[in-house]
Amino acid sequence: MIHHIGLQVIKEDVENFYVDIFNFKITKTFLLSNENATNIFSINESPTIIYGTCGDFELELFVSKSNVEKTFSHLCLQTDNFEEIMEKARQKGYKVYVHKPNQTFFISDTNHNVFEIKNKYT
Repeated sequence: MIHHIGLQVIKEDVENFYVDIFNFKITKTFLLSNENATNIFSINESPTIIYGTCGDFELELFVSKSNVEKTFSHLCLQTDNFEEIMEKARQKGYKVYVHKPNQTFFISDTNHNVFEIKNKYT
């Protein structure tokens, strides 16, 4: 069982992408010490961490000024508000790629965190 998923994000995406599109509910915010960031992730930084829930899963958002490189890593979510998420992402100007109409689309935040969204009803 996965407890939570940690993602590196930019500050602007917390509200615009995670809260507005995924209805992310913030439960706590804290600072990761530079020492812990270096020891755990080998990154010399002290990021703010915003922890919360998106429906049935928990996210730990590491707010950082640095961008991450593009990868094939992604999270796949199955949802009953498929159309709503797609429309909100489009309205906010985020990249939306429809793979299979009414079944699957992909969206990504500014920092290249990619989400595959599957319609629960197809």
